[in-house]
Amino acid sequence: LLLEVARDPGEVGSLEQIVHRGGPLGKGTVGEVGSVVEVARLTITTAVAACEALREISGADVRIKWPNDLLVGQCKLGGILTELSMDQESVSYAVVGLGLNVANCDFPPELADIATSLKLASGRDLRRAAVVRAVLESFERRYDELLAGGFDSILASFKDLSNVIGREVEVTLGGESLRGLARDIDADGFLLLELAGGGFKRVL
Repeated sequence: LLLEVARDPGEVGSLEQIVHRGGPLGKGTVGEVGSVVEVARLTITTAVAACEALREISGADVRIKWPNDLLVGQCKLGGILTELSMDQESVSYAVVGLGLNVANCDFPPELADIATSLKLASGRDLRRAAVVRAVLESFERRYDELLAGGFDSILASFKDLSNVIGREVEVTLGGESLRGLARDIDADGFLLLELAGGGFKRVL
């Protein structure tokens, strides 16, 4: 699944081109994606939209592992990757990709205990086209909300769906491994990490 915010009129589609259309991701949206913080907010918005859609369509208890993984229990269901095109100090455009295990049932031994799929998590056979449609419709609603200045509501939902806040985590930042307690996610989408040795660190 690809969700694109770019200079030209928006194109939203799956890797198999299940959906191909114009939409609210078109001209004028690049001004809304002008900084790394705004791109972080885009990633959070995508995570919330996908998580909500997958919970509704499958009935599975899908959660978000900050900032961009979708889990059921401790098993990874999917992941989000946001890539940027930078123009000097500003972001020209962002491309958001969502990878999702829909019908996989047989994972290789090294992944069997850490990966899952919608089929395994829900016990239901879900059509990929229906999953894509649900995620895109959810994204469209949440993206419109983001553009209208509603990130606070999106962030609140992100926190409600998070499986990280209040847990001990390990984060790699610039080649350095940081361990501590995930206290909160701030208004810019940064993780507030209470370090094991004392003090706090904002992590993006």
